[in-house]
Amino acid sequence: MLCSWYPNRVHPDLGIFIKRHIQCLDDAVNKSVMAVVEDPNMTGKWFEIVVEEEKKNNLHSLIYFRQTNFPFLKFFLKFIAYCKGYFFLRQKVEKFDLIHAHVFIDAGFYAWLIGFFSRTPYVVTEHSTLFMNNNLQSLPKSVRFLLKKVANNSRFILPVSNFLKEHIQKTTINSPFLVIPNVVNTELFIPKGRIAKLPYRFLHVSGFQDFKNVPGILRAVKKLSAVRTDFRMTIAGDGKIQPLRELAESLNISSSLVRFKGRMNEKEVATTMQNHDCFVFFSNYETFGVVLIEALASGLPVIATQVPCIMDIVNSENLGKLIPIQDETDLANAMTEMIDQRDFYQTTTLRKRAVDHYSKEVVKKQLLEVYDKI
Repeated sequence: MLCSWYPNRVHPDLGIFIKRHIQCLDDAVNKSVMAVVEDPNMTGKWFEIVVEEEKKNNLHSLIYFRQTNFPFLKFFLKFIAYCKGYFFLRQKVEKFDLIHAHVFIDAGFYAWLIGFFSRTPYVVTEHSTLFMNNNLQSLPKSVRFLLKKVANNSRFILPVSNFLKEHIQKTTINSPFLVIPNVVNTELFIPKGRIAKLPYRFLHVSGFQDFKNVPGILRAVKKLSAVRTDFRMTIAGDGKIQPLRELAESLNISSSLVRFKGRMNEKEVATTMQNHDCFVFFSNYETFGVVLIEALASGLPVIATQVPCIMDIVNSENLGKLIPIQDETDLANAMTEMIDQRDFYQTTTLRKRAVDHYSKEVVKKQLLEVYDKI
């Protein structure tokens, strides 16, 4: 498993959904996991590369190298780090039957190189927005050429949503596609018996990236607070939270209505979801939306934007409400309807959607079928 993103000492939550993807395989396959991470805190020589091993049920290899501001040097160090990690793993595994890369840039490139020289087939799971919003056009032609080469030599391309699949296919890639979604831990994200009470509790969790449109949520809260105050909004995540606090203050939103929380680990997110009534997701675009299925598994109805991959998840009015992208008035109205219709949504229906389509066993079966075909 070559991972462009993976939880590590520099970024503890980076690519947590990739880790879950890998973990869902349990002992069904013998697997080694490798990720290369740039560490700004490393000291010593500029060319230093450190391999660390963590063994929990299966083998993890995290390779760190020093941060550098020179792009070519960074590329060179990363290449050396991948090579060093590969030979480190080969000392422990006589032969790899398959390489599974997560995200084309840059794990996909190294899957192609290692696969070519070792004559090992590879597949690529894509999670990123690389193929969306004309992001490809911002890359040099040489990179786009290599990217297409990597994709066309992959035995399977495994996007996490149909929406992402459609965008990748527009680049005229010839490899077979199979959509395999992300995984929700249905043993951790579970409903808690709820007692209908006011105030009604809304929740948003993200990394506060621009496309998550958290300021839009705050402006919708301001609109809602002008007509009613029988609700509370919690905004939590690992991102720049101070600008959001300042925006809430500039909008004169009462501190009793909005609460901000910083970074939470997976267990804390699960517990927080159990203590809320509805999840709000106001993104301008997404490739999947893991937090949505975590909310559904926790028995929370959702309010989400009409992004195609989100519409694949929230495909019934029994799961929540879909609203136009960036429509803050519609968001405020949907929040009002949620408060007034709190008894409409059934916990068992919400959770069933997550368990039937995104649980560990479901995704594990899909992955193993791909491996068996290869």
